[in-house]
Amino acid sequence: MYHGILCGMAAFKRHCIFGFWKHALIVDEKDDRNSEAMGQFGQITRVADLPARRVIVGYVRTAMKLNEDGIQVPRRKTAPRKAVVTPADLKAALAKNARARRVYEAFSPSRKRDYVEWITEAKTGATRQRRLGTAVEWMTEGKSRNWKYEKR
Repeated sequence: MYHGILCGMAAFKRHCIFGFWKHALIVDEKDDRNSEAMGQFGQITRVADLPARRVIVGYVRTAMKLNEDGIQVPRRKTAPRKAVVTPADLKAALAKNARARRVYEAFSPSRKRDYVEWITEAKTGATRQRRLGTAVEWMTEGKSRNWKYEKR
């Protein structure tokens, strides 16, 4: 730690790993073996597996300067998720229960997706119908799919 997370390591029986938190802005491509193991230097089984001492010191100083200056690693752009498609049987059940329909329509896309995936991932028709009934019941009570785990 130095003005935030600087680097980390983990030790195992036969090797260790070491990596910088903001490695994309610090480690040279020739030293970055991130695909071999966690950390940027692959599985380290001996000191010789690391870059030269002066190189490591340079990386540490660069990491410290980035943290001091508050520089963040640019985040990857994620593709927007597809719109939630409400299955026909859920639409029909919601059409019969106005309160459940209003609650469902007010849900965020992720909460709608939770219910839709739970219902459509059922392996048998009986399970799907049971989940559909439970979903409408919970929505009538204003509950999201994972209401048991929400902070109160």
